[in-house]
Amino acid sequence: MNVLFLDLDNTLLYSHRHDFPGAKRWVEMLHGKPQSFMTEKTYQYFKNQRRFQVVPVTTRTPEQFARLDGLMADFGWRSALLCNGALLLQNGQEDHAWTQASQQCAQEERPAWEAARALAGTLAEDIVTIPPFLFYVKTDDAETVLSALRVQTDPDRLTLLRDARKVYCFPRSLNKGTALRRYQDRFGPFFAIAAGDSTFDLPMLEQAELGFCPGALAAQLRNPHRIPCTQGIFSEEICHKLDALEEEHID
Repeated sequence: MNVLFLDLDNTLLYSHRHDFPGAKRWVEMLHGKPQSFMTEKTYQYFKNQRRFQVVPVTTRTPEQFARLDGLMADFGWRSALLCNGALLLQNGQEDHAWTQASQQCAQEERPAWEAARALAGTLAEDIVTIPPFLFYVKTDDAETVLSALRVQTDPDRLTLLRDARKVYCFPRSLNKGTALRRYQDRFGPFFAIAAGDSTFDLPMLEQAELGFCPGALAAQLRNPHRIPCTQGIFSEEICHKLDALEEEHID
């Protein structure tokens, strides 16, 4: 069996702020407005492919991920790893055994995480928290907030990451690579493929047997079994690479 661990935002889905040529399929609404889309080519590929079991792996919270229920149903995807892998959904329901194991995994890091959360509260007001697994700060000055947290938090126990408008904090033991390994231990054996676009995805890309990522990210990986994607739209290039794997009969 082949299992594809697939990041969502900017890997499979794109914000309404992006403008790509070609047909789009809106797959997420927020407050009645289109929020995220897939290219139609990507949508049709995942709608029709049957060779790979797909497990989305995302930093999204359960509330954010619920906006994609229709997409999960369209594709027949049954499992999803949320909050950077701390939560597992099976058929839309939280797997409580997985959650308890995540809590145990992050137990020693919780005091450092709570201290970081308290500090973040002095830096910004717009904070989303899923204790004890993540918090993120929404800000127009992500670099300043990130720098302040880095100076005053424990780097051995916490992971701090940012994108354009958010700064995230996770217990160091809970990352997408840890989640992939735990999923393999519980549901394996299988051949694990990963695809992701950002530093959030590096542990997952390292852990998988094979991975797809943008060329700039590939330079940060130690594992040689990584295929950089350097042409066109990333999600569509993933589809092309997966088609090539099918032709090679990877099992």
